[in-house]
Amino acid sequence: SGIYKIYLKSIKYIETRDRRTVIHTEDGDIISQKQLKDHELRLPGKVFVRCHTSYIVNLGYFHSLAGNDIRLITGEILPVSRNRKATVTQCVMEYLEGGQKP
Repeated sequence: SGIYKIYLKSIKYIETRDRRTVIHTEDGDIISQKQLKDHELRLPGKVFVRCHTSYIVNLGYFHSLAGNDIRLITGEILPVSRNRKATVTQCVMEYLEGGQKP
């Protein structure tokens, strides 16, 4: 419980877990009562991408996309759902071509 200031560049990914969302940051995990779609609406779409029903990923931490998995530079591996793969691939390409920073 409480209010936290979270810098967007420190968010690695957000996941749904047990009817809550967990915001995974460089400094640790923060549990939120908001739904994933609420976070999705507030995050910039060029950097944060919904890769799965249960995950939003920060492309600033992107390392690779292989099969149905995104590997982050921090070593975490997140699933990419089949119906979102084309969109995720397009977003990754646009992000990398744009030289974006987290």
